[in-house]
Amino acid sequence: IGFDGEVVTHTFEDGFPIELVDANVIPEGVSINAQRLVIEGEDVTDVGCRLIERTDAEVHVGLSEGSIVAASNRLYKVIGLITLAILLMGSTATLLVSRFFTKPLETLSSKVASFGVTGGYEELLVKSGDEVGELTATFNQMVVDRKKAEKHIERLNRVLHTVGDVNRLIVKEGDPKKLLNKLCKIMVDFKGYKLAQAVLSKNDKPVFQTVALEQGQEDEEVEAMFSAEKLMPCAEKALKEEAVVIVDEGRRKWLCKNCSLSKRYIQGSSISIPLSHKGKIFGVLMVYSNLAQAFNLDEVNLLEELCGDIGFALEGAEREERRKQAEEKLEEKVIELTTLSEISKNIGSSLDLGKVLNQSLGSALMLLGAESGSIMLLDEKEEFLTVAASVGLSKKFVDFKEGLGEGIAGYVFKKRESLLLKKDLKETRFEKWKKEREIRDALSVPIKTADRIIGVFNINNKRKGTFNQSDLGLFSILAVEVGIAIDNARLYKDIRQSLLNTVKALAVAVDAKDSCTQDHSIRVAEHSLVIAKEMGLSEDEIEDIEIAARLHDVGKIGVSEKILMKKKACLTDKEWEIIKNHPKTSAKILEPVNFPPNVISCVLYHHERLDGKGYPSGISKKEIPLGASIIKVADAFDAMTSDRPYRKALSYEKAVNELNKYKGTQFHPEVVEAFLRIYEKETKKKRSEEGP
Repeated sequence: IGFDGEVVTHTFEDGFPIELVDANVIPEGVSINAQRLVIEGEDVTDVGCRLIERTDAEVHVGLSEGSIVAASNRLYKVIGLITLAILLMGSTATLLVSRFFTKPLETLSSKVASFGVTGGYEELLVKSGDEVGELTATFNQMVVDRKKAEKHIERLNRVLHTVGDVNRLIVKEGDPKKLLNKLCKIMVDFKGYKLAQAVLSKNDKPVFQTVALEQGQEDEEVEAMFSAEKLMPCAEKALKEEAVVIVDEGRRKWLCKNCSLSKRYIQGSSISIPLSHKGKIFGVLMVYSNLAQAFNLDEVNLLEELCGDIGFALEGAEREERRKQAEEKLEEKVIELTTLSEISKNIGSSLDLGKVLNQSLGSALMLLGAESGSIMLLDEKEEFLTVAASVGLSKKFVDFKEGLGEGIAGYVFKKRESLLLKKDLKETRFEKWKKEREIRDALSVPIKTADRIIGVFNINNKRKGTFNQSDLGLFSILAVEVGIAIDNARLYKDIRQSLLNTVKALAVAVDAKDSCTQDHSIRVAEHSLVIAKEMGLSEDEIEDIEIAARLHDVGKIGVSEKILMKKKACLTDKEWEIIKNHPKTSAKILEPVNFPPNVISCVLYHHERLDGKGYPSGISKKEIPLGASIIKVADAFDAMTSDRPYRKALSYEKAVNELNKYKGTQFHPEVVEAFLRIYEKETKKKRSEEGP
């Protein structure tokens, strides 16, 4: 249909005639687009559309309804087939999407959801380079980083636990060596390092080393490396620089080229950390790992903290050790001073030179723990040093006279200075004397008085260790005390001898008052001396008895000759009281001279009897001193065997019989028995001298 409404052209379906209607006749109210056409009696649908926009030209197609239905059926079939194809294609696409996109996303989503919950971190296989592949690769990197982080955290936790274990160990263990030994074991057994070594040092030199290897890896050769008195290069560097030294592949080439240990751990790394506190270095801790980069910043910080705690503990242990040493030294000094005080008191309490010398020597040996010693004094001619007291010396050296300037003692005397001979130091000039006397070490000091040197004090061979300067100082103090005591003893001896000579002269004067009693005191002293020796008394007791016997009648100086010459039966009561009182007078005369108590008691009680009928006190049996009983027997025997104005002397035999007769009443039985043994010996000797 053209612009003017006329039919321009037409067509029809093959085999289906179409009667074209007059296009110009258009029923009123009916659009040409919807006009129904009747072709050969069938309903026809007119389909019209504008051909070109802004024109009135239209195309009208007339179709029969049967044709439309048939065409529609065909169209429906085509549409169904197309829809089925589309559905099949959609399913296929869905499967492909599920396989190549949705499934990986679900797997990735599942892994992400479980990430950090189950603790199992597995990497996913990257199959493509698309967005899903990139996400998977990112996830895999997260897994790798997480594993590294967890390993790092695990290592840090183990270090933290180690710090805790070490701090608990510090509280329990006060011994530095045991502390370091256990520290190394903790580092290896619980921290997982391959090897740990701890060193205590002084002036950058090792004074103690301990090492721990991982379990089941005992290595004598490695342990021998650490037992040597030489530090590993890394440890030496850490001590000198007071800094942490980490050795890895790069530093090993130049720092460890001379280290035999690095050959065994070439694949790993090590760290050396000073053990310090408040700037003071006590040692170094070395840790070795199989890992090439084992020590990161966090782990180094924790290890430094651990070593700081150990340094604090070592400082505390050192402080405690100093305190203990100070206490021990103080205790030693207290003991030394107390002992010196006791020694001085003991030495000063005796004015007997022999006692002073023996006590001094014994005290020195005990105080300083020596095996032998001697006190040598200058002889009267001042030419030699002679042994005045000795312990542990052979007779050969006891009798030896040492020239001034000769030998150890002679050298000390002449130089007027003390001498310390140690075990490990050789003194060429003294080696001969040391060898002869079997001396390992010795102390020798001069003995001085106020104005001169009088001898030399020697002690030899310390039982434990060797003599030191402290011993020499203590020994020198003791030598001063000995010098004072010797000087006092000699002075006292001189004074006492002077007084004794005066008293003896007084006794001689008493004896001289009567020609019958002349030398009586001398003979009584001689008899008493022999009896005391026969009874096995000590030298001190014998000396006291001899002095007492010599002075037993000194109190008769105040008794008139007239009374002394009378027979006992002729004495008046008053005269007899005067006679009985003379022992008391004797004791009073002797007391100012400061004689030993035993001397005075022997003089006072030499007229007492066992039956209690003696004088002046009437004591009996065990109350009477043995020395007094000895003097009584000697006095009675000399009186019986001497002439008196009122009688002649008895024979020795009769006098002995008298002693035997009154044994147990007047006289001590044991004393009489001893005297009888002496008498028999003398009799036999006399007979043998006289011959048949």
